Amino acid sequence: MRGTGDDGNLHVDHNVTPAGRRCWCSMLIRRNLGVLALCVLSAALAAAPPVRLLVVTGGHDYPTSFYTLFEQDSLTWDHAVSNEEAFRKDLRGRYDALVLYDGSAKISPEGQAHFREFVEAGGGLLVLHHAIISYQDSDWFRDLVGGRYLLDTIDGKPASTYLHDQDMNIRVVTPHPITRGLSLTRVHDETYKGMWIAPTRAP
Repeated sequence: MRGTGDDGNLHVDHNVTPAGRRCWCSMLIRRNLGVLALCVLSAALAAAPPVRLLVVTGGHDYPTSFYTLFEQDSLTWDHAVSNEEAFRKDLRGRYDALVLYDGSAKISPEGQAHFREFVEAGGGLLVLHHAIISYQDSDWFRDLVGGRYLLDTIDGKPASTYLHDQDMNIRVVTPHPITRGLSLTRVHDETYKGMWIAPTRAP
């Protein structure tokens, strides 16, 4: 069940367990590297500038424990509680990446221009969990993300569905920097079915 509120966001009336955990820095350190190598690694990480994030929420409930994902020395982050707040200004040069954890139905022309300018300038984008429902009328956003959770039947394709509390076995099919070193093989979360997935996207 869902509806559009006065704030222009999509309000979904079911509680969703956050998913889509992303590790910005994944390093495997073998035991035989020794204390010296660990000291050099720590110094290198301390010298690197932190990744600057803008985290966008609104339009969907979530536990506040979500914020702990960003409590890392390698990150600095700001929080926008709506897409209107997030995209009211030019974001280029201010952030390295956007983290979308919202459920926004609409975006102003000015906001979309700032959003588009940011990603086309090379800004990073991480779309988490229910943010896949946002901007159902925007083919640009759909193609940017490479997928869409369908809230309604579109062009004969039925609406997507979900199931809570599913145990899933997972494996990496296509190597990618995000999954490098990932050892997780089983998760307990929510599943989505019947989404539109861009034919150019590899698994």
